[in-house]
Amino acid sequence: MSISKSQRKRRDNLFKQHPYCHWCKCKLVHPKFTKPGQPQPDNMATLDHLRNKLDFNRTEPNTENQVRTVLSCKKCNEERCAESIKTLSKEETWARPRSYPLSIMSGEFDE
Repeated sequence: MSISKSQRKRRDNLFKQHPYCHWCKCKLVHPKFTKPGQPQPDNMATLDHLRNKLDFNRTEPNTENQVRTVLSCKKCNEERCAESIKTLSKEETWARPRSYPLSIMSGEFDE
């Protein structure tokens, strides 16, 4: 998934400040040092929202200038997403906007 110019700038600024995963504290690798076509390393720097995409309060106005995104390793980011998806039923997952149920892609609901 490609990221916007503003997201790339945010990620780069966070990386300059503290190049460690917010969750597991591992040392991160900047994406510009990964080779195209090669698998991305688990410790590649990604932007991660503190509130996941399934949280209905995620889009509330940011009146207190709260931090919404942190730097996370690819592994932690993907694991957090997978854990949040597991909490929903198949119907709930399909009903959410811009949400494709990962469990369908993995074949969990194959009959």
